[in-house]
Amino acid sequence: MNIQWFPGHMAKAKRLLKQKLKFVNLIVEILDARVPFSSMSSDLVGLTFSKPKLVLLSKFDLANEAATKCWLSYFRDVGLIALAVNLKSGQGLENFSSIAKSLLNKKKSEKIKVLVCGVPNVGKSLFINKVTEKKRAKVENRPAVTKGISWFVGKNGLEFLDTPGILCPKFDDPKVGEKLAFIGSIKDNLFDSVSLCERLLQILLKNYKNAVENRFKVDLSFTTAQEALRKIGRKRGAIIYGGKIDLNRVSNLILEEFRAGKITKITLENS
Repeated sequence: MNIQWFPGHMAKAKRLLKQKLKFVNLIVEILDARVPFSSMSSDLVGLTFSKPKLVLLSKFDLANEAATKCWLSYFRDVGLIALAVNLKSGQGLENFSSIAKSLLNKKKSEKIKVLVCGVPNVGKSLFINKVTEKKRAKVENRPAVTKGISWFVGKNGLEFLDTPGILCPKFDDPKVGEKLAFIGSIKDNLFDSVSLCERLLQILLKNYKNAVENRFKVDLSFTTAQEALRKIGRKRGAIIYGGKIDLNRVSNLILEEFRAGKITKITLENS
């Protein structure tokens, strides 16, 4: 996909991150549990490699449970502490403070400054609202809501630096950009939703065909992604004048249901 998406606020945030790094003790990088590899920003890795890091696999409630366990083992094997978390409910964050303190060999009373980073729409501001127990950071289910860098004071001596989502200016592997578009980390108006949905259906028909059939009540045996899109559109009543399928409408519907976890718990990458 030819996506032009590197807005000015991301470039500005990257410059500010470089300036702020010397003031922080710990990096918390939030990844999407459905695409942990693709949601690792190589730009952030290059910026933050010199600091201790804690990885959060957000939206694990939408991901395949067995795959999430494998990813947690992977991060442990490479020397990183990783937690699977549901940032809406706070599940998985119960011991965050003590884990952060122990990672830095800090006493409970000592202050820790935490930089929270990740690609757009993985839940950075939602995480800060949970750990500070206050709705201070603006949260919406779309990318590029946070534009600037802000400090928030939490409990037990923790302070959090919220940052905008940062993406690499260019993907070496176009499939990385594709997967980030699947999960909503790239604005929907920057790509063709029909082509994107057909590509998602190709993957789902290969790995989660029964779940797709059960969700949309259609038989997808020996069906291509293009045919599946039309079958689902007809079943859901996405029909326009002349009996044609409204491909944009049904594509957006499928993408929304995938992102909300309504098809089934799906992980698109293996560790």
